[in-house]
Amino acid sequence: MTEKPKPRTVELVRSTYQPSKAELEEPIELRKPDGSRPSPDELVRAVVQPIEIDWKRRPK
Repeated sequence: MTEKPKPRTVELVRSTYQPSKAELEEPIELRKPDGSRPSPDELVRAVVQPIEIDWKRRPK
């Protein structure tokens, strides 16, 4: 039997956080750690795997 991989930790911001206009207009680019773009299969695997959530503290 194979061992389950450890869930990746993802940092999220609480839903009460209000981003600035600049943050909202910032383009979203998905990149792997080496800087290359992930394939569609890699994106699917990343989205459907279990994660642990690390809640980001609200900026002051």
